[in-house]
Amino acid sequence: MRKQSIDHIKKLGVAERKSLAEILSDGKKADGSIVAQKLTTPLGLFRVLQSLSDEEYRVFVEISKDASGSTMGQLETTLTLKRELIDAIANTLEKKLLAFVIKNRQHLHNKSDRLIPYEDIRAAFRPIEPSQIRDVYRKLHETARRALGKNQIQIENNHNTKGLLDLLVRNGGIASLKELAATIEHKLLTISLNDLIQKKIITIAHTPKPPFDALVFLTPEALENIEWENLPEKTSQNHYNLLLNILLLYDIVSTFGLFLTQQGNFRKIDLDRILHALLPIENISGKKAGAGQIFQLCIHLMHRRNMAEIDDNSVHTSLAPVAQYLNQPDTLLFFLIAEDEAESHHPLLAPPFPVPRRENIQKILELLVSCEQIIPHKAVFTAAADSMQICRCDRIIDIPHTAKALMQDFSHTIQFLHFIGATIASHGRLSLSDIGIALAQKLKLHPGTSATKSPTKLVYINPDYTVLIPREGLSSREYYMLLSRMEIVKDDVVIHAKITRQSILNAYKREMHIEEFSEALESLSKTSLPQNLSFMLKEWTMQAMEVHISQAILIKVNHPSFLDEMQGGKLHHAILERLSPHVAVIRKDHIDEIVKHARRKDAIIRLFEE
Repeated sequence: MRKQSIDHIKKLGVAERKSLAEILSDGKKADGSIVAQKLTTPLGLFRVLQSLSDEEYRVFVEISKDASGSTMGQLETTLTLKRELIDAIANTLEKKLLAFVIKNRQHLHNKSDRLIPYEDIRAAFRPIEPSQIRDVYRKLHETARRALGKNQIQIENNHNTKGLLDLLVRNGGIASLKELAATIEHKLLTISLNDLIQKKIITIAHTPKPPFDALVFLTPEALENIEWENLPEKTSQNHYNLLLNILLLYDIVSTFGLFLTQQGNFRKIDLDRILHALLPIENISGKKAGAGQIFQLCIHLMHRRNMAEIDDNSVHTSLAPVAQYLNQPDTLLFFLIAEDEAESHHPLLAPPFPVPRRENIQKILELLVSCEQIIPHKAVFTAAADSMQICRCDRIIDIPHTAKALMQDFSHTIQFLHFIGATIASHGRLSLSDIGIALAQKLKLHPGTSATKSPTKLVYINPDYTVLIPREGLSSREYYMLLSRMEIVKDDVVIHAKITRQSILNAYKREMHIEEFSEALESLSKTSLPQNLSFMLKEWTMQAMEVHISQAILIKVNHPSFLDEMQGGKLHHAILERLSPHVAVIRKDHIDEIVKHARRKDAIIRLFEE
């Protein structure tokens, strides 16, 4: 009959039993009677093993490899430790009820004495190797891809137990017991661990060498039954609102400017003008993102593609790097996100959240192509578990941190993909939108084609150029082709927009020609186009006055009358020198006044744009 540690508690001295009780109680004073209750529990064994030095833990791991333990001579040879140290370690393990020594009385020396782990201690000790962890994640990944969540396991109505389970899911299916024990009260953690182990939702393993830690794993069986976080029933889709916001940002900054204060922040009047103009974007839960967050993402994406730079005390914008893609929104979006961002960027142009690497974007798109619909939280876990299969951590103890980082990366990736319009969130599930399908095609992940044309005409246009656009029914490309040339009056169940001189001049300034716009209107409108619309579109663009203000504070116009009016009117003080009928040198501190004057003339303004 094998020896059990619990049977030898009474053999400990009073001081030794008290010391062991305090270790089991996380350093708190405790009665020796708790040793029998806690020693072989997951948290109890963790506390005792945590109290060992690295050399003591090495010896314990070695003797636990075999039920018959190891001789002192074997430990001396295998671990290259001195005999005196091994004897001291054996004494420590005995006092902590982890192992016992059997003397070999046939020899004068103790080289053949055997240090043996107690049977109940060895049964509770489960060292895990890297290959076994990869196997765990292989099974977790296979299960996560297959199961949609049957919700059959009933978790105790205990906030801490549910919180622990949620933490494990968020951390990629693994957590360090050392970190859990440092943040969750001893008694509550014991209850939660026992409950989840009993229901086979988690399992616990230990590091095979120092530094010591216990790792808490989700079991593959649990993934088929635990309750996953669901989305609201409402449908959330952003179409190409991100791209439209980038165009709006360019329009505003290149017209009014975006200047920095002496403190190095964006000027409030400029920032307010931008934030009030931006179109709404929702996250996967259907909640609208803050305008500041939308602005920061837009200007960051522009910056990483050389469309926005900070020079001296102002932001300069240009659409030149993407001019060829402006009427191809799928290609434009792919161009903005396909390459990984540079390591460094100006703090004011940093993203509001980490922009995912192309590798992660590709992995989530591939998952959505294969699953068609998936719960967001589960998609994150599935992708992270897949990556963990090939993760090469130098130390097993680092794997929980790696898993947590992967989960965060993929959480950001899913939020980012929804932000840019690549997914649709509906009825608690996430699926690819036509934008997502187009991106997947460009990455050679999807064989089909995304819808680019609506089968029916759904748009109403009135004689006063107001347009009613349904929120559903049109492809994302059609929304983009229409709204990139219109002003949105009201964004509700139906989008109320209007074709205005300024909206057409903005498109003309971007070199987004009116022919494509006219064709889109013609193909989508249920009502006849206003008879004079075609004439007005051409008239607005042909008669447009253009005002170029360069970095050197030169003003250049296509109509000399603009400078004539300035010199003969209230803005005469703004002109330093008239160089030609079309060009003048102006005072930098009067730029705002000149921009306002040009706006009253419906001029196309190009501020600091070469």
